[in-house]
Amino acid sequence: MPEYGQPPPKPVPNNQNAAVLYNRVFKLQWPPATPIRLEGAWGGLSAEDLALIEDKYPGVEPSGTPEDLEAQVQEIFGRPNVQEMLSTLREGSLRPYCVFPVNWEDGLGTLFPHCASMRQATRILAAYSKLLAADGKVEEALDWCEVALRMSEHAASEPTLIGQLVSIAVQAITLRTAKQLIAPARMPSAMANRFETFLREIDPCKTFSAALIGEQAYALDTYATMPGPLFKLDELTYLSYMGRQIEISRLPPVEARKEHKKLDAGLGRLPLYRAPLTKILAPVFARAAQKRDQAVAEIGLCRVVMALKAYKYEHNAYPDTLNELQQSLDWTLPEDPFSGEAFVYQRRGEGFVL
Repeated sequence: MPEYGQPPPKPVPNNQNAAVLYNRVFKLQWPPATPIRLEGAWGGLSAEDLALIEDKYPGVEPSGTPEDLEAQVQEIFGRPNVQEMLSTLREGSLRPYCVFPVNWEDGLGTLFPHCASMRQATRILAAYSKLLAADGKVEEALDWCEVALRMSEHAASEPTLIGQLVSIAVQAITLRTAKQLIAPARMPSAMANRFETFLREIDPCKTFSAALIGEQAYALDTYATMPGPLFKLDELTYLSYMGRQIEISRLPPVEARKEHKKLDAGLGRLPLYRAPLTKILAPVFARAAQKRDQAVAEIGLCRVVMALKAYKYEHNAYPDTLNELQQSLDWTLPEDPFSGEAFVYQRRGEGFVL
C-alpha cells in the first residue's frame, strides 16, 4: 500500500501476479454479482469430490473413517486434472504479487469472493498433505504446507482486515496439519531445519498496519455519507482512535496488548452519542489483533517443534529444557507472544509437551 502523498503503484504484470493462476483454479466471475458459492466444478474437483475429501478429513482432522474411503481420496488426487490444479496453486504461490480485480470503489459493499476460495484451496492442500504423509512422504507433505503458507502471505497482501483474517485462517489450517504430520515422524535434521527456516519468513504482523489503514479509508467513505455535527464528532474520534491503533499495531505483541487495553478503556468512557460508529467498529480491531497474536504463537510453536525434532535426530533424545536446546542452535528460539517469555516445555516419556 503506498504511503500518503505517494503515487499509486504500477499495475502488476500478469506473469508476476499469482491471482491470474489462482483464478484458473477458483473460476471466479469478475465483477462478482454475489458472494461465491463453492459448488459444482471447482479447480477440477466436483462438489461430490469435495464432500468425499471432507468426509475423510473433516476439518482436516483425523476421522477414523474406513480404509476404502482413503482409496477413493487417493484416486481423486491421482487424476491428471486434479494434479494440474495442485501444480497451478504451487506455481501461483511462488509469484511475487497477488492482485485480484477487486472493485475498491464499492466501499463497504466491496465483494471478496476469492477469500472463500483461498480457504477451500487450503483445506484441499491440507488433505493432500495428510494423504502424502500417510504414504510415508513427510517431506513432500511439508512442501505442500509451504505452498499453502505462501498463499496465506498473498491473502494478507490485500489492505483489509478480511485479507488478514483469511491469511490467519489459512495459516491455522496449515499449521494444524503440519503438527499432525510432524508429531509421529522421525525427521532428519536437514528436513526439520529446512521447514523451520521457511517458517521464519512467515510474519502475520508485517501487513497488519497496512490493513488498518485500508479499514480507515473504508470507514471515512461511510462517514462522508452521514450528515450532522454529531457524526463529524464521531469521525474525529474515529480518526484519533485509528491513528493510535495503527501505531500500536507496530509494537511487539505483549506491549501492544497493554496499549490496546488503555485505548479501549478510554473509548469506553466516552458517552455513546460522542462516538456511536467508533464504538461499534472498535471491538473488531481488538479481536483481529488477538487472532494475529494467536497466529504468531502458532508459528513460533511450530518453529520450536522443528528444532526439537532436529535435536532428537542428532542426539537420539529430546533435550531436558529449552535452554539446553537453545545452546545447540545458532538462532534464537521465539517467545510466547502472550507472555513475552519462553514457551512452556516438558519432556514426557519418549515425547514432550510444548
